[in-house]
Amino acid sequence: MLSIVAACAMAADRERAEFLRGEIARHDDLYFRRGEPAISDAAYDALKREYAAMIAKLPELTDAGSLESIGDDRTGLFPSRRHGRPMLSLKKAYTEGDVRAFEASVVRRLGEESPAYVIEPKYDGVAINLVYEKGELVHALTRGNGIEGDDVTSTIVALTGVPTTLPARGDERIPQRVELRGEAFVMFEQFQRSNRDREEAGEPPHAHPRALAAGTVRLIDANERGRRELSLVVHGWGAWEPTATRPRSHPEFLRVLHGWGLPGTDASEAVPGGDALWDRILEVGARRATWAFPTDGVVVKVDATLTRDQLGEGTTAPSWALAVKFPSEQVMTRIVGITWQVGRSGVLTPVAELEPVSISGVTVARATLHSPAHLLRMGVRVGDTVEVERAGEVIPRILGVRMDKRASDATPMVIPRSCPSCATMLVEMNDGATLRCDHPACPARRLRRLEHFVSPAAVDIPGFGPALLEALIAAGVMRTPADLYRLTHDDLVRAGAGGGARRLLESVEASRGRELWRFIHGLGIQRIGAATARALADELDDLAALLGEPSVRENNAAAPINISAWAALDRHFSDPDNRAEVEALVAVGINPSRTKQGAISTGLLNGHTVVFTGKLAGLARDEAVGRVRAAGGKVSSAVSAKTTLVVAGEAAGAKLDEARRLGVRVVGEGEFRKILAGEIEN
Repeated sequence: MLSIVAACAMAADRERAEFLRGEIARHDDLYFRRGEPAISDAAYDALKREYAAMIAKLPELTDAGSLESIGDDRTGLFPSRRHGRPMLSLKKAYTEGDVRAFEASVVRRLGEESPAYVIEPKYDGVAINLVYEKGELVHALTRGNGIEGDDVTSTIVALTGVPTTLPARGDERIPQRVELRGEAFVMFEQFQRSNRDREEAGEPPHAHPRALAAGTVRLIDANERGRRELSLVVHGWGAWEPTATRPRSHPEFLRVLHGWGLPGTDASEAVPGGDALWDRILEVGARRATWAFPTDGVVVKVDATLTRDQLGEGTTAPSWALAVKFPSEQVMTRIVGITWQVGRSGVLTPVAELEPVSISGVTVARATLHSPAHLLRMGVRVGDTVEVERAGEVIPRILGVRMDKRASDATPMVIPRSCPSCATMLVEMNDGATLRCDHPACPARRLRRLEHFVSPAAVDIPGFGPALLEALIAAGVMRTPADLYRLTHDDLVRAGAGGGARRLLESVEASRGRELWRFIHGLGIQRIGAATARALADELDDLAALLGEPSVRENNAAAPINISAWAALDRHFSDPDNRAEVEALVAVGINPSRTKQGAISTGLLNGHTVVFTGKLAGLARDEAVGRVRAAGGKVSSAVSAKTTLVVAGEAAGAKLDEARRLGVRVVGEGEFRKILAGEIEN
């Protein structure tokens, strides 16, 4: 009979085990289905190790379900289909000891010296299985539970440019059936662009590129797909029938992929075992900060296919591969306040004000808490000690609260009922997950809209920072963009511009000559980002045409203007105040004609359709796009038969492979600059 102490201890263990199982299930949902992990991989693995220890102590819990699984990303929104071969996860390593233990296991199983390996980046996105039968793409599936996954074929084809037919090459046979395993991910540049668009639309930003990738892969709305970009990389295979036609090594596999027009892991490299393996892992890890795509480590794989067969696979992971994780730098700091930022659409975003702390060489003093729902879910309080990282080495992100360090006077956060800027009662949206101020004259909204209008992404009027704009608003001389063009020298001096007033007036005057798309984008219309603004400017005669009848606008517009964009325009201009803003701009002489009439065009790229892929070292993407348009060319987001030129930067992916497959001319950044300068033929 158990003693009272032993019985109490066992009850506590059961309670802890139940808590762990619930926490692991919650984090599985956040990671696999939503793409929004709330803790690091190392912390998640620690939870699973602790739960496994509990199972060993309490055998009766075994029936509750083993956690030796790969998770489940199925949503119930798509048909599920079975994989030909299970789509497994990878064993994880965090230390040199973990890597040496893996290699020792490989050597022990083979009974011979260490084999050759390959190392490649571990892309941080959504696992995808491309299924081809007789050379035709029949399905694109998510990993799901490893046995079956969601069928997301239409989205993958639409957004990645993946070939739907594998071309025959010489004497090489197309497999009867092949499963190509890869990762759908979002480049850092697209991640930042998407978050800017979400802010414009009054939506909370994505916390991490993986969250955006997970949401994009599962898009149902075809119109919404026009606003997204998704990249794809293929790194392995599942079923391959007949097996005799399989590649004999990883380099051979990459050559086959290239011939099929599929993107492989260009950064893959061979390495021997032993001391060289860990040294090379560290070398590759040191280059991670230069990659234009999100990663969370590297993958080490045995090179030879027959050796992989010898090593075999377990129930959840192959015995011939290892994921070596590089945990991002995480630091602790204290929350000294939580402020509510009002965006130009009126949506409120909670922001944690932090005791300044250095992360990866960058001083961080603020971190977004995304939304009221996210703030409440995390349970953050003013005075809390929190763990912070830079998500994807880009955006400061609070990982969680250190409950063991919570002060007794930590103050729970009260969700506001009224706008902190104008005291207007807030409107709840999305079942209370989002708060919005709908008062059009809200000073904070007015300030954010004017900040956007003068920003480099819009009309680009340098010198008008938040402090000056706020002073002008407070003085009653600034309400709408048109007021910029009515400012006097005295107005600016009284607002604190001092000796810079004349220069500011010159900046305002120079902006009158900006392209039409910049003014359209500067209006801050929800769901009208820079790309849509350019497409509108290509088709509408002038700024005043925005106010025309919807049917007139739509009949004059090209395909890039999708249904949701037209609906956004109609909603925006159904408000008399918004119509008055455009009328006021026209009244002060701001009415540029559409850019494609383009007296400024050099004509060097007339008739050309250009696609950019990868990261350009010396040109921002918006600037590069602007130069193409100024030269008379068009810019597309995907490679097609109409594409005439592809400009490839660092870490170019699927678009580069598709260009090679179609025989489209590919140039680097240097050659692109020479084309624009007229130094070489286009």
